[in-house]
Amino acid sequence: MIEKWGRGTNRVIAMCREAGISSPTFEEITGAAVVTFKVNVLGVGRTPIRPGEQVGTKSGLSRDQVEILRLCRQEQPLVALMKAVGRQNRTKFRDGFVKPLVDTGLLELTVPDKPRSRLQKYRTTPAGERALKESGGENG
Repeated sequence: MIEKWGRGTNRVIAMCREAGISSPTFEEITGAAVVTFKVNVLGVGRTPIRPGEQVGTKSGLSRDQVEILRLCRQEQPLVALMKAVGRQNRTKFRDGFVKPLVDTGLLELTVPDKPRSRLQKYRTTPAGERALKESGGENG
């Protein structure tokens, strides 16, 4: 499968090893190549990766993630966050924007034992506040 996608995948794997992170996983989903990187953005046990710091070809937080963290200074439901950043697909939004922020400790759930509760809201953690400050997105 990797050979079908091209030789650059071997360079990506080598770069991950050089950076001290685990190799990415490669999947083919409905004809699209999906590459998943597991990067230690909080720096537990490693040098932290700061927002805006280069990780491969992808910078730290996206503009939408900065906006989500900013909005979640006050608890917000998923639907309000989606509307604020102009997204419509709930699953893609939750999995692509919110879940990575939760997984890295920048955002937390108000009902942690029921992640898909209809009453679920999200709030920015102290680590999220630091990330906002470092990204320049603390005001707004």
